[in-house]
Amino acid sequence: MDIDIKNILKIARIHLSQEEVSRIENDFKKILNYFEVLSEIKTENIPPLYHALESVKNAFKDDEVLSLNSEDRERILSQAPMREKNYFKTRPVFKNNK
Repeated sequence: MDIDIKNILKIARIHLSQEEVSRIENDFKKILNYFEVLSEIKTENIPPLYHALESVKNAFKDDEVLSLNSEDRERILSQAPMREKNYFKTRPVFKNNK
């Protein structure tokens, strides 16, 4: 399989130096060679596996609500750079586009 990296970069509108293009071409060749090796593996007698942890059931524990006494809560909140009442306060994450 011959991949034209320059054409892919042009379509994606990515501008790279010739050195970067050469490095990416080499990386793609290595990746494709690895897939060729993988395609030679005999998998006819291996049942399909859709997820690596498919056989693991309910690996997560249930959420547990923990209550803190007022001293512990105050000790934790006192370490926050910003707080408002009993909550950590953060700088806004999203712009307000009103």
